[in-house]
Amino acid sequence: MLYSIIDKENQIEVILPINEKLELFQFAERVARLFLYYPLIGSEHFGFNFIINCNQFLPTEQREMASI
Repeated sequence: MLYSIIDKENQIEVILPINEKLELFQFAERVARLFLYYPLIGSEHFGFNFIINCNQFLPTEQREMASI
């Protein structure tokens, strides 16, 4: 089970590192932190321990950068 915060108006979801026992955990280093349906390459090194999925991201063609 994953916990998340969803803003439906802005189409953004933040997936939090909280397990079934309501304990914090660290996402693996290889897990991308930004998603627009698929992971955005290189975002696994952004330095925060949550995942953002947003339909408003505008990635470059190579999917290594995104702007909102």
